[in-house]
Amino acid sequence: TGWNATIPSTDAQALANGTAMVSAQVTDVNGNVASVSQTVTVAEIGPTLTISPVEGNNVINAAEAALGVPLSGTVSGIAANSTFTVTVTDNGVTHNYTATVNAAGTAWSATIPSTDAQALANGTATVSAQVTDVNGNVAFASQTVTVAETGPTLTIAAVEGNNVINAAEAAQGVALSGTVSGIAANSIFTVTVTDNGVTHNYTATVNAAGT
Repeated sequence: TGWNATIPSTDAQALANGTAMVSAQVTDVNGNVASVSQTVTVAEIGPTLTISPVEGNNVINAAEAALGVPLSGTVSGIAANSTFTVTVTDNGVTHNYTATVNAAGTAWSATIPSTDAQALANGTATVSAQVTDVNGNVAFASQTVTVAETGPTLTIAAVEGNNVINAAEAAQGVALSGTVSGIAANSIFTVTVTDNGVTHNYTATVNAAGT
């Protein structure tokens, strides 16, 4: 009442995309013949999907998170203007966002809203997506993103202890100092003093402890 056979995976994967023909013939003990055939579409070239570097460098800082984080990439093999899901996983929390394919069917875009972006935990997040074409072929893409939304800190200590510069102190040169965190030890930055419309810039050096 039935029959079965198998195309081995090595043969099946070697089929050329396009149209294949499956046919069979049987002969009974009396010499009568029955034959049948049917066409099969071979569609083994699936879609493609990439994820572009998030914010250009795969790092999300506080200012970028406050604006919402755009996600994008390239795609092929699925319908123009169609949608699929992009998943962002961070510190065990998962959010799904809708990605839309452009009218040319070549690129996609989505956005992490600012409220979600600002709630991301500092560390490593994963952005992933999967698309499926009309023939059931799947493409998957994933990449890691560094979430760095806790920025540096900076204070200026009271100048000369009381924020007053007198003549004697000025004659000796005025020391400026403070605390800092989140930037490299021994690095430098600029301190600006503006007085009566005149501006001077001075080089500040971070100590070896980075504090």
